[in-house]
Formats: sequence, structure tokens, C-alpha cells
Amino acid sequence: MKLLAVCFLLFASCNVGYADSMNSADDQSHLPGVIPQITSNQSAAAVLTSGSHNYPVGKDVYLTFTITNHSKSAMKYQFNSAQKYDVVITDVNGAVVWTWSHNRIFGPVNTNDLIPSGGTSVFKIEWTQRDDNDHPVPPGVYTAAATFMPAARPTVSGNLLSNQNNDPVNIGMPIMDNVQTGAVKINNTTPPLNAKTTFVIVSNK
Repeated sequence: MKLLAVCFLLFASCNVGYADSMNSADDQSHLPGVIPQITSNQSAAAVLTSGSHNYPVGKDVYLTFTITNHSKSAMKYQFNSAQKYDVVITDVNGAVVWTWSHNRIFGPVNTNDLIPSGGTSVFKIEWTQRDDNDHPVPPGVYTAAATFMPAARPTVSGNLLSNQNNDPVNIGMPIMDNVQTGAVKINNTTPPLNAKTTFVIVSNK
């Protein structure tokens, strides 16, 4: 009981520090006794659309990547660099032919994107039908896959102290899972969002 009381006091005195660090970093390893459980939530959705289903050879391909906030409150997304998303285009065999971020330089600056309830964040992408080596691609079916990449914003729930039957000296490293030990759980409130679309590059002949 004395050990439990001391640990509770230590937790209370450090509570503010934990809250600040969780809001400012992705790394969750600094939380004692934590078994990361990154889960997706359904409060936001991603859609990737193409300006046309068919594109003649050599014509630019236009894509629109839209993030919609379906929750009842504003969603704040944080990014660890100037890059917020990426797009990869693959051919009919699944081979990567073009990556939007290829040869781009993104500054290491922290940025935010606040999407109000019911609001959207829209990104426009243009592809010139050339691969990552700047060679024109042949006619065929192509798939574009976009990923929205915010930094993790973890929320913590559960009991900070581990079950002493499984962690006798309470060092914060339970040998069983969180349900059995009572260790805290981490949920990522801003997981990556993904969307795909398919289009065809047709020959001019």
C-alpha cells in the first residue's frame, strides 16, 4: 500500500509534464507502463478523385485529395514537416512509377491544419505522365494512392500503475497485455488517412 501511495503521488506531480509531452511529440515510449495500441477513428474520411477517367497520352493528370471532418468538433492536425500528404502512382502490375514527394524537399517545420466540423481540407495534385526518372509512361491502367500523414496525437486512458502481481516492483514494464495488467492504453486520435482512384492513359493512335 505504501508503494502504491508513493507511485500515485509521483503520477500526480508529473501529470502536467505528461500532458505537455503527449501534445508535442509522436514518441510514446516515454510513458511508463504504456503498451501502444494505435487505433483508427472514424471522425474523418479521405477521398481521392481524378479529373477524368481517361487521359490521352501526354496530357496532365489532375487529382484532388479531400479530407473531410465528420465529427461534431474541429479536428486539429499537426505535422512534423512541411509535408502533409503523399501520392504514389502504380501501374497495372502494382509497380511504382511516380511518387509525388520524389525529389521534393520539405522543411523541418511544425505546421497545423484545423478542419472545422463538417469542413474539408483539399489538396490538388498534377501529374505530367512521367515517372520518377522523368521518362514518359506508356498507355495503360494506373492507380493513384494518397496518404494524409499527420503526426500522432495520442490520448491516454486507463490506470498508470501496473498490476503488481505481474509487475512486482512497479517499474512500468508489465509482462502481460494492458487488459490483464491495467496498464494505460494509447489511442491515436489523428491516424493516417488513405484513399485511391484509378484512371486510364489511352493511346492517341
